[in-house]
Order: sequence, then structure tokens, then C-alpha cells
Amino acid sequence: MTDDAEWRDRQAIADELHAYCRLVDANRTDEATDLFTRDCTWRYRRGDDAVQTGRDTLAAHMARSMVGMRATSHHLTNLEIALTGRSSATVDSYVSAIHFYDDHRPEFQIWARYHDQFVETPEGWRIADRRVTVAGTLNGTGMADWEPVERVAG
Repeated sequence: MTDDAEWRDRQAIADELHAYCRLVDANRTDEATDLFTRDCTWRYRRGDDAVQTGRDTLAAHMARSMVGMRATSHHLTNLEIALTGRSSATVDSYVSAIHFYDDHRPEFQIWARYHDQFVETPEGWRIADRRVTVAGTLNGTGMADWEPVERVAG
């Protein structure tokens, strides 16, 4: 049976993930990156240099990626939260996002998954590690740039 503390932790983690999407869509990237630990690791693409470290590096990346966008809309579903200790959790979630450009290029759409490691800090639950895998894109870069979602060949 799940106790009240576990339910509170699960809800706090879900709230952080939803806040991330809301803040990114509001172009409040500094606040969005505050939801990560200072020494976080993250990888949004594949390749030998894909793993990046630090909240400041993430903030710079997010600020650059929002240049030329007039709007974005991130939708998060299918949260699977596994508390792995009193102050740690593993979370997998699905994200679909649409990005609208200032210059009216066709919108870029992405269907992906966030694979997150959370830790509880004095400020609350924070993302210590994020890996993004991608199921598909529309009007974006080719799949060669992204780490694909795990899928059994059929």
C-alpha cells in the first residue's frame, strides 16, 4: 500500500514536469532550468558529445533553441514514476511538442520520451539527469540526429 508521503512525492515530481513544460512554453527558460540540479547531466541528441553537464549549460542551450520561435506547446503524458529511495526517483514520460517559428516556416513537431532521474533537494524535487529519445519528427531534422526510442523490431 502506498503511504501519504509517497503520494506527495509522486505528485511533487509530476508537478515539476508539468511546470517545466509550462515554463518552456512561456519562454521562461531560466525558471525552467531551475527545475534541474546545478550539476545535472542531460542529452537531447545522440553522439559522442551528446552528454552535457550543468544547469548553466542547459540554460544557454535552451535560450539558443528558443531564438526565432513565436510559440511552443509541450504536452506531457504517460508518467511512470518509480521512487528508488527516500530522496530519488526514476521517471519516464511521453512528450509531444510543436514549435512555431517567427518567420512562418512550417512548424516543427516532435514525439519523444523524457527519461529522468530526480533527486529531492532542499528546494524540492529536481531533475539530476535527463535523456531524450525520439519516436519521430515532422518538419525537423532527420532522425539521424536523435536517439531513437527503444522498440523491438517486428
